[in-house]
Amino acid sequence: MMKQLIKNRELLTLIFVFIMIGICLLLGLFLNLEQILICISPVLIIFMMFRDWLKGQEEAKNLKHFMIFRLIINIIIFVLMILYIFSSYQSDSGPNILYMLGWCIVIFIGYIIENKYFIKKESGK
Repeated sequence: MMKQLIKNRELLTLIFVFIMIGICLLLGLFLNLEQILICISPVLIIFMMFRDWLKGQEEAKNLKHFMIFRLIINIIIFVLMILYIFSSYQSDSGPNILYMLGWCIVIFIGYIIENKYFIKKESGK
């Protein structure tokens, strides 16, 4: 069962995204955006950590260090995303684009660090 989950990690992510879109649309009938974010955020965080755990099982050199690193990166990304969403509601001129720039920089630097220090090198290529 575990090998099937690891093998179909991308498919699992795609299915989860469509389920979350459906749940958000359904909740949108009854709640405003802030209430939807409060309801969906814990599920999103748990799924992101589960997906990273599956990736760590397959590719990480040291699962504990990999998960700590991914947790820190996910928290930073989540905080920047929430700040961006709230700034879009607070500002009359639109959201602050620096949050999105920071988000992209964190993802890019995290990707480089992850591949350099936490992912097993493939031999034979």
